[in-house]
Amino acid sequence: MPPTDLQSHRYWQKLIGQSVSRFLLLRILRSQPAYGYQLVQAMRDISDDFVTPTEGAIYTALNDFAKHGLIRVEERVVNGRTQKIYTMTESGRAAFRTAASSFGRLLPLLR
Repeated sequence: MPPTDLQSHRYWQKLIGQSVSRFLLLRILRSQPAYGYQLVQAMRDISDDFVTPTEGAIYTALNDFAKHGLIRVEERVVNGRTQKIYTMTESGRAAFRTAASSFGRLLPLLR
């Protein structure tokens, strides 16, 4: 396995993307309920493909959010397939505000 190149854009993009992806999930769900595929596409659109999470990473974050009461999960059957619809709770809205404030404090440091 080749050594990690800590000077590459890819390395830093992936590292930053891991944190930003959770924030973007909350940002998207703040506006409207969505299912997994919609969330992945919205994250890519919002970030201009900077954040390109795997479905596994998304579902890990969503399960964590559900476990902590930030989102509610409902199942519905569409064309014979079960879809999970994710909806933000009031606790999720509070967590989003805290995350937005934290990112807001960080951004000026990058200039």
